Amino acid sequence: MNNPEYARRIKDAKQKLEDAKKHINPKIGTGTSGTTTLKSAANSTNLKNSPGVYILRLNLQLMKVGSAEIGVQKRMQQYYALNTSCGLNNHINNENRDRIIITWQHCPLDKCNELESKLFDKYGGVKSMPWAERRANCSNGTVSLKI
Repeated sequence: MNNPEYARRIKDAKQKLEDAKKHINPKIGTGTSGTTTLKSAANSTNLKNSPGVYILRLNLQLMKVGSAEIGVQKRMQQYYALNTSCGLNNHINNENRDRIIITWQHCPLDKCNELESKLFDKYGGVKSMPWAERRANCSNGTVSLKI
């Protein structure tokens, strides 16, 4: 095929994939924060299932920030399994779930809303995140954001 526009789009897509790979930490570990794919987070036996906050990106675009009081791994399992009760079933689907990158930070259960609201403010709110629906109600400043 000798279509320059098609070739350019393929080259751009490959570059985006390479850029995304640079942001993935292949060793998930049990640390307090990290970055990996949604699939790896959902299927990992190494990701500690503790409460925390997370950022979801699709094709490097920020889509949502959220908190997971039930545990970050459990929330990612819900998203990856396309669980209809998790709230993102209109957005996450079979076509895009393997391209979603997650960055997370574990935190105490009582700090999830505070960190989620800080992430929400840091990244510009609903207007900047297509999958965001609300800001967590919290204005405390007792825990620091690492992601």
